[in-house]
Amino acid sequence: MDTFAQRPIPQPGNLPQQRYLQAVFPEIEQFFDRYYHRPNESLCNFRQEIDAFTVRVPLVGAFSSGKTTLMNALLGEKIFAVEVNPETALPVELRYAPQEQFTGYKDAQAPISLNRQQVKHQDFNPLLPNGWLQANLPSKNLQDLPHLTLVDMPGWDSGIDEHARAIDAYLPRSLAYCLVVSVDEGNLHDSLRNFLKELAIHKMPALLVITKCDKKPQADVDSVQQKVLSEMRQILQEDLLEVVQVSARKQIQPFLNALQHLQQHVDERFHRAVILPLLVELQGLEKYLKTLANQDNLDAEQIMVQRHQLEQEMQQFKVHLEMRTKRWMRRSVLPRDGSWSWFEPA
Repeated sequence: MDTFAQRPIPQPGNLPQQRYLQAVFPEIEQFFDRYYHRPNESLCNFRQEIDAFTVRVPLVGAFSSGKTTLMNALLGEKIFAVEVNPETALPVELRYAPQEQFTGYKDAQAPISLNRQQVKHQDFNPLLPNGWLQANLPSKNLQDLPHLTLVDMPGWDSGIDEHARAIDAYLPRSLAYCLVVSVDEGNLHDSLRNFLKELAIHKMPALLVITKCDKKPQADVDSVQQKVLSEMRQILQEDLLEVVQVSARKQIQPFLNALQHLQQHVDERFHRAVILPLLVELQGLEKYLKTLANQDNLDAEQIMVQRHQLEQEMQQFKVHLEMRTKRWMRRSVLPRDGSWSWFEPA
């Protein structure tokens, strides 16, 4: 019998697990049509999650740290206001799309379309106080990071009550946090120290970006980096994934390189966020068939046959997927010792 667990899987590359599930998902849907006999909304959600999967990389820092300037430099043009009004600041999610589109979200309200002028002038009143902006942009740099969504968070010292909640909301959906500190600041703000303590509790990886490095002599930049890095290591009790120095006017390539390194490790998050919940959904179908088989009706024997067939197909799927996952995980490991390692598959 030809089952989806026996189909060839693409060679490891850019999110091979995602491509595998995209290939076999129609047969997973047939599973539910054949055995469940009713629509399954969660499967629709899984399909959307598989096709449009990204992980967040929030950028956190003070208003003066240069986060937004760095984002504009990455995009190659000034799209977002640098002189931010703390009263209208909100999270901005940047991701690649072939067509430019700005969409505002707030709680359960309908999405709001915005134009570039509204974004540039921070005309976000309909989205306040709990909203956020999604910016889909045809940027070459974003195109090279198809599975990362960069999040420009409001300045940490903004005084916005909702800021802490917005940060908390990103923790489960993030691959790593990027701490942005300018050479002008010289050290960590107390608010950032408190936030790092929260990251340490959640074992969340972190990167450090030192900005405005063209404004100080290199010796001063290195001194600031060493001071901030020492503070962060002491709080996190871990080395950072990356430490880079940038100048939005002259040099952002080190930041792009760090994001490329993160991009190579999205598969692990995809496994936890999509594959494991999908396996739970399949196990729920198995339990459903067990319940039907235990009922006193004329179809019990047929249900038992279906259940046995489902168990066999699920077991083949899980074994095949686990084998491939172990191989993918050996190829790309997200380390906590400050280095990046790649291991050849067995």
